[in-house]
Amino acid sequence: MKLKRSQKLMLVLIVLAVILAVTAAAVAFSGAGTSTRPLFTGSARLAGPEPDIEAALEDEAHSAWENIPRIHKLFQPFWSHSSRLILSGHKGENRVYSPVNLTVALAMTAEITGGETREQIEKAVGASLEDLRESSRQLWVLNAYSGSGGETELANSLWLNNSIEYKQKTLDILADSYFAESFRGDPGTAGYDALLREWTSEKTHDLLGTGGLNMDPETVLELMSTVYFYSCWSKRFPEDCTSTRLFHSPEGGIECEFMDNTSRGIINHFYRAPLFTAASLGLSDGSSMTFILPREDSSIDQVLSEDSSLWEFFRWIVSRRDEGSSPWGDESLARINFIVPKFDVSFQSELSETLTDLGITDAFDPRKSNFDPLTLNNIPIYISRINHAARVMIDENGCTAASYVEAGFAGAGDPPRPEAEIDFILDRPFIFLIQSQNSFPLFIGLVNHP
Repeated sequence: MKLKRSQKLMLVLIVLAVILAVTAAAVAFSGAGTSTRPLFTGSARLAGPEPDIEAALEDEAHSAWENIPRIHKLFQPFWSHSSRLILSGHKGENRVYSPVNLTVALAMTAEITGGETREQIEKAVGASLEDLRESSRQLWVLNAYSGSGGETELANSLWLNNSIEYKQKTLDILADSYFAESFRGDPGTAGYDALLREWTSEKTHDLLGTGGLNMDPETVLELMSTVYFYSCWSKRFPEDCTSTRLFHSPEGGIECEFMDNTSRGIINHFYRAPLFTAASLGLSDGSSMTFILPREDSSIDQVLSEDSSLWEFFRWIVSRRDEGSSPWGDESLARINFIVPKFDVSFQSELSETLTDLGITDAFDPRKSNFDPLTLNNIPIYISRINHAARVMIDENGCTAASYVEAGFAGAGDPPRPEAEIDFILDRPFIFLIQSQNSFPLFIGLVNHP
């Protein structure tokens, strides 16, 4: 029987539907119990938040707002403690630090650690892994939207090694809870390093020099976390009022351009403390910038000292919008005439010593570190470096800032293969050293006459 054209078309559609159904069933069966995110094997992006993820998370952002007081309370001790450690060693130089950036980077590091290594991170930050995961996701969601006249963006990424087998469950958690983009390639190669620099430059809007970002060939994992911020002043400084004045630096007077709004003034709260005074400038997206000025009879070092009321003020002003927060001890409403130098300050530092001071030690020691959640074959892994770079600029229009935390994770490696065979014959005077199991030098000696 000869089929009509419409019947032929219907038959083709039925056959295609059967083929698709069988294929789908086969894929579902073969993928049972395994991840649906296959690892990519080139120098390219694997996974991460979709371009329109902000719209999809709009409802989640509303609920996250309710948790802002809890996030403040959770992280305030770590933020103030780490800020004091990083700023107090300034030695007369500029320093910039992002507490939020380091918090998220450490939370991601906690996800790939276990045992005492993870416990040290939790203790230093003052939060359990569950709290770190939930709060980091909320921090990302709360900052994923551009406000009126401003923009804040948090971004995270993982840079994997082609020769390492990773635990997919851990990578999925980092993608889902931290919105981390994943890439895979050969560390130390020009193309992979260029991709890392390109990603970091894009996320920090080219504000930070990334030319020095290179992965060592033995890198097991590179973790990158960034923060970008821009907002206009609520009341911009008139450019025609900017003039040159003297800034009294530790090295002496420096002529700088100072912005001046004395012609319009700003009504805001003015804060007083024994060692400093402080006032805030509003930004158009609802954020603010607070300036803390040591009194003439005090110094920066005194203000930064551990027993200074600065850190009480810091904790208070971070959470001052929370319900039930009381006013600062000496606070008054005033018309404040700001005369502020335009500045562009940046700072780069290696944070291993700072984190060790905070109690995170095992992660840097390949003999003690526990990174079992990361790889399938439990390679001995440790943090080989953790770098922080940040930059803040202000002018008559507003404030622009960016930072990144780069953590490199290396493997302790296999014993090196011998290149030659050597006869080591102790037939002349020699020295010996005997060490305890704790590496204490128990004995050292010189043998002249055996």
